[in-house]
Amino acid sequence: MSLGLDFIPPPKPIKKQHLIDAVTSLDRIYRLRYFFRNSTNIISPFRIPNPSWNPPPALDITQTITSITSTLPSPSTTQPRPHKNFRIALHNLKNNHDIVIKPADKNLGTCILSKEWYLAECLRQLNDKNTYTPVQEVPLNTLHSRLKHVCLRASPHLSKEEIRFLLLKPNSNFRVCRFYIIPKIHKPTVVGRPICAYNNYVFEQASKWLHHLLHPVLLSKKQHLKDSLTLVKDLAHHIFPKTCTLFSFDIVSLYPSIPTMEGLIIFKKAITHYFPTHKINIIMSIAELVLRNNYLSFNNAFWLQIKGTAMGSNFAVVYACLFLSQLEDDNPAFQTPQLLYYKRYIDDAIGVWEGSPNTLHTFLDQYGVPLQQHIRIESTTSPKEIIILDVVFFKGPYFKEFGILDTACHQKPLNAYMYLPWKSSHPIAHKKGFITGELKRYAIRESSENGFMEIRKKFYDRLRARGYPSKFLLKCFTTVPYSLRPQLLSSQPSNKKPPPIVLKLRYSPHIKKLHIGALVRSRLKPLLQQPRYTSLPPPLVCWLNGTKLRSHLVQSSFPPT
Repeated sequence: MSLGLDFIPPPKPIKKQHLIDAVTSLDRIYRLRYFFRNSTNIISPFRIPNPSWNPPPALDITQTITSITSTLPSPSTTQPRPHKNFRIALHNLKNNHDIVIKPADKNLGTCILSKEWYLAECLRQLNDKNTYTPVQEVPLNTLHSRLKHVCLRASPHLSKEEIRFLLLKPNSNFRVCRFYIIPKIHKPTVVGRPICAYNNYVFEQASKWLHHLLHPVLLSKKQHLKDSLTLVKDLAHHIFPKTCTLFSFDIVSLYPSIPTMEGLIIFKKAITHYFPTHKINIIMSIAELVLRNNYLSFNNAFWLQIKGTAMGSNFAVVYACLFLSQLEDDNPAFQTPQLLYYKRYIDDAIGVWEGSPNTLHTFLDQYGVPLQQHIRIESTTSPKEIIILDVVFFKGPYFKEFGILDTACHQKPLNAYMYLPWKSSHPIAHKKGFITGELKRYAIRESSENGFMEIRKKFYDRLRARGYPSKFLLKCFTTVPYSLRPQLLSSQPSNKKPPPIVLKLRYSPHIKKLHIGALVRSRLKPLLQQPRYTSLPPPLVCWLNGTKLRSHLVQSSFPPT
């Protein structure tokens, strides 16, 4: 288990037919791109692709692809297999029904839980009569009929693509949400964070539709925080008085704590000025269906969630964030000039206060009025430093001189640093990418070079302990010097480019040595240089990873007895 759940053992030998099928798929992709090359129509985000539709034939493209498949080299059939002891250990873990394997909350490693503890914790939460109620059966077909009725009534104001998207059925039958928990090992008493696997549930498409419609509304809210990078960039332009107090708070069990009736009223108020009346009525009808009919299954029994929303649906995050945003907008305490700065990332908030500690505590005590019996916060105040997400904000040299808060990267004490092992069967580019990405994250969050060099050294040592060669690490580390920080802080999202044409190959070190991508590109180059095909790009190789340990060992369903 020390390998981590993302570890990929050596994959099974790849046959030549797999390569032929991957290259042959390019024929349809190129014909599709060529057929729609001059299309200026905006594709609806709710359009459901039709994989059975075949674009018009293009003889020269098909002939070129066929000639490539006939000359593909044969991969080696002698590839390394996982060690016998590894295979035995994996088999034993998969078939051990006395334990439950889950990733820890906050990405703090892997947990092996006793089945008795896991069952008791799940039932403890599900037996909360204020949040869940047991039911004998789940009327999935009736729920789908209700959704269909809402769509038919709203048909004058919904496009055909939207109605088809909302009523889409999975290839298999609808499935009740699977309830499971992930352990919060960072808490004084270990408890579980409730999650609902929403896949193939009757309202899965409705939840996605609501999220797509409401996400732009959420981004327009002044207190909404996209991520910690946005927070670091934003606070770099704020100057605060030296006597200010820093504070942060976390909302306790946000998702299951929102009362449904009051939540819908506040949610409607939050979106009132963003849509016409008929659209708001449709959104509210579908949102009420989703919130009031969240059925869960666990250990061959069923429950209905009667309060809050399920963490696991697409709609949950945007609903909870808009609910809190409207609570804050309606609270006059948030208009006080003593609140110099305030941002919130879902249920984690940070602020800067100018005033006495007593007035700050009074402000925090008033959060969530008049729903304080449901919405509770755990707050932290400090005159020197505060932690939110993965960043520490503190009064350092920059603050003393300019009034700008210094920053440092925060790493939780319980973090096991289970980075991807070197022996994992991932492409080298993947390993380079996660290392350089982590170094860039350190450079952005560390406002001093000494802090960056210190955490960089720790990162190097931890990677060496995971088996990474020193030469490989030195090449990666030299690409991200601290002098790159101003560029990283000022970087803007790149302009959208046409999507690439992707050649998907199953990754294997032996396949990579065959240079299939270079072979295909060189054979396609004369064709793509013809005037009629100049708009078509060469294919980009995308390596498909093998099966991770997570897929073998972590299941959302409860282990059988």
